[in-house]
Amino acid sequence: MVMGIAALIFGGQQREIWPPHHNSDWRGASRAINALGLDPATPVLVVSPFVEAKPPVWSPDYPLPGYLYCQLDVYPVNGKLYLLPYGDSPSGRQYAEILAQSTLPAAGRFLIHGPAADVARWREWFTARPEFAGWRSRQLGPFLDVDVTLFQAP
Repeated sequence: MVMGIAALIFGGQQREIWPPHHNSDWRGASRAINALGLDPATPVLVVSPFVEAKPPVWSPDYPLPGYLYCQLDVYPVNGKLYLLPYGDSPSGRQYAEILAQSTLPAAGRFLIHGPAADVARWREWFTARPEFAGWRSRQLGPFLDVDVTLFQAP
């Protein structure tokens, strides 16, 4: 009993009423996206947080709902979802190039949503593309180790 009380005193987080029990705030990220009042056609690029989301398991037409994007089942986001793989892959970049040449510029704005490190990498990749010269981008987070970036045309 003494060890249990000691664990609560020394291992607990008494500074917060509802402390986080994980390193990801998918709820906060989805709330930030949904607070934008997006048109249902606004592209939202969703990066999977799971290492299994690599080719050949991952593909742009991965069916939802599904394990690789299970956070969307609990914390759905508005907009039209386009799925990106975990990490860096040639097929992921190829799919992103297709989107960058047609879908995304035509929309006038889009978001990238997923693990913070992957969102940062994709933000840098899209910012360097000539299709997005002059576009503004800004972070809506971070939400612990999750992030959201909004790109908007001038």
